[in-house]
Amino acid sequence: IKTNHYIYTYVRHKGPFKPYCKQCRRTEDILHLFIDCEKIKKIWRHYRDIYQRLTNAPIFDTTKILLGISTPTNDKYTQKLVQTLTSKILMNIWKSRNKLQFDKTYVPENKIIENVNAEMKYLITVFYKNFKERDKIEDFKSQFCINNALCEIENETLKFNL
Repeated sequence: IKTNHYIYTYVRHKGPFKPYCKQCRRTEDILHLFIDCEKIKKIWRHYRDIYQRLTNAPIFDTTKILLGISTPTNDKYTQKLVQTLTSKILMNIWKSRNKLQFDKTYVPENKIIENVNAEMKYLITVFYKNFKERDKIEDFKSQFCINNALCEIENETLKFNL
């Protein structure tokens, strides 16, 4: 398996993986990687208002979002949007960490945010076109324009609030 060969080669020639964050030199564990690192905190702060508008939650708790228990609603569309946004954020954090770890390429926080926003805009646009073709704009609004957190429709035009 290629992965096993890569790991063996890496450890043999470069030494064992070091459990330290390349950003701040603190011990890197799962919480640090996705929540506690100062770089990552900036990303979550950027999305705090969006999560609060989306869920109507007065308090933003990153740990609860990661555990999937952050949506104080039974609305399945809100839950899906929160889960989708969260997965896009986490995946981009992971990609940026690996770029630094393995390629020695630093990805600034604003680039991570740009990537997340681009992925969400693409996804929402695809759904918007699909709903529009079927004359189901009101359904789109109820499923994607929740509290206008991510997007809204103005004069039949999709506008993003990311």
